[in-house]
Amino acid sequence: MPEIGNDAAGSVLTPGPSNGLPLSTARAEALTIEAIVLDAACAPAQGAGVTVWHTDSRGVYGPGGADECCYYQGTVSTDRNGRFRLETIRPGQYPQAGAPPAHIHLEIRHTSGGLDTEIVFTPDSRPPVSIRPSELVPVFLSTVNGAKGRTWYGEAAFMLEP
Repeated sequence: MPEIGNDAAGSVLTPGPSNGLPLSTARAEALTIEAIVLDAACAPAQGAGVTVWHTDSRGVYGPGGADECCYYQGTVSTDRNGRFRLETIRPGQYPQAGAPPAHIHLEIRHTSGGLDTEIVFTPDSRPPVSIRPSELVPVFLSTVNGAKGRTWYGEAAFMLEP
C-alpha cells in the first residue's frame, strides 16, 4: 500500500487523551496502521471522517476503568486518495477473563456511506477468505525499524456501506 504523501500530513492521526484525561502511564509499543477507505463502488473516499479509540497497553480506556474514555482517541479525514495513517500504541486486551482480543474501534463517515468496525490483530499474513465490511477487520502486524525505533506495522482497507 503506498504511503501517505507529504501533501496529506492532515491525514495522519496520533490519538491522545480525551475528555480531560491525563496521559496513560502504561509502557507501550508503537503501532502504525496505513489504511484506505473505499466507497461501495471501490472508489477512494476522499474526506471521509475517521474516529478512532482504543485502550492503553494494559487494556483499559482510562483511569476509572473500561467505562471512562479514552487515553487514546482522535479523528482524522482521509486524503484525496482515501488514505489515512494511524500512529499510536499497540492496545492491550481487557484485563478480565473471557475478554475479546485487543482491538481498535473505528467509526467512518462519508457522504457515500459509513462503517462502524474494529481492527483486530492476526498472526496470519494471508487475507481473509470472506469478511463483511461491518465485521472485525483482521490486520497482520510485522515489526519495522525506523527513525523512532522498533514499531509494529500493519495495513488495512475499509469499504463503506451505503
